Amino acid sequence: MQPADSVQVLKKIQVAISAGSRPGQADLTGSPVFLAFIHGVASDGLSPFESAIHGRCAGDRVEVSLKTAALHEYFGHIDHAIREALILPAALETVCLAMEIVAVTDAGDREIVKAAALALAHGGCGGSCGCGCS
Repeated sequence: MQPADSVQVLKKIQVAISAGSRPGQADLTGSPVFLAFIHGVASDGLSPFESAIHGRCAGDRVEVSLKTAALHEYFGHIDHAIREALILPAALETVCLAMEIVAVTDAGDREIVKAAALALAHGGCGGSCGCGCS
């Protein structure tokens, strides 16, 4: 049985994300960037990022190094929000991300409906952000 405060489908998750050009550095963000999303609302299942944090609790960390071209595939429906929050340099080929789960809370019904609608609309980019989902 999962703890009540663990990351589960339709829970509201807040993460702190630091981005660096090398593992262990936060030279691209300085201080962490905070992002909240509803876990597991996309119609195509959990993204690799969501799978990596599923079942984890507040305080747990995930670190990955990704080609910037793979960000959309890794983050799925929250890719657009991640890109807006991080504002990564266009010439950057690889980014090292350190992500900490800050909070896991129950999501309201309206939040879930809004997040599901946004996920169906390519994460809010409308297919025009260059993320590769169009």
